[in-house]
Amino acid sequence: MALKMKNFQVDPVYPEKPLPVREQFALLEGAYTEAKKYPNEDYFKFITNVISLRKDFTHSAQLNTRKEIAEAEYKAWMEFVDARKAVLQKEEMGWMGKKTREFLQECFDRNRVRDDTRIKATALIDAHHMFVQTQHFHVPIHPRGLSQMIHPHQGYMISYPEGMFEWEDLMRTYEIQMVASSEKSAGRWIFGEELSCLSFWQLADKE
Repeated sequence: MALKMKNFQVDPVYPEKPLPVREQFALLEGAYTEAKKYPNEDYFKFITNVISLRKDFTHSAQLNTRKEIAEAEYKAWMEFVDARKAVLQKEEMGWMGKKTREFLQECFDRNRVRDDTRIKATALIDAHHMFVQTQHFHVPIHPRGLSQMIHPHQGYMISYPEGMFEWEDLMRTYEIQMVASSEKSAGRWIFGEELSCLSFWQLADKE
């Protein structure tokens, strides 16, 4: 089947203009003391926790203590992702649908390494190409996030040296990217980009 541009198009999930940079940084730096000043309770809880951890990290000179604080911050990021995931799953077009997920997994399995549960990084392009040959890509992800994942020249996942990914690795990356896209759709572009970075960092550092 000849592929057309519409096979690769995704629904726009981002505003024409993000929030003013000053306002975005005010949220990220916890400039407000009232919870109602923040987008939601998850955001307020996350920012309050992370800012406190970062202050402790700065004031600590012990390597072991710093390591524990860094682990606690990573946990806080992932808890935020899971909290927003629970919310987005309840919204129409807020999350990857079951049929999309199942067919994407089928394409993943068809392109993974023989006698292995993993797929080569470079084969991710083939898996997604197989997907769009028969399906539209109805996933609420910002085009920039998708490009950073699997673009032949810009994609971080594609560029992993001798990279090999499990299905769970791909799905976790998608989950974080969908949460990042949700933040961008609300105009919080900077925070969305930080979450996007997290999606790739967690692939490289699993310890």
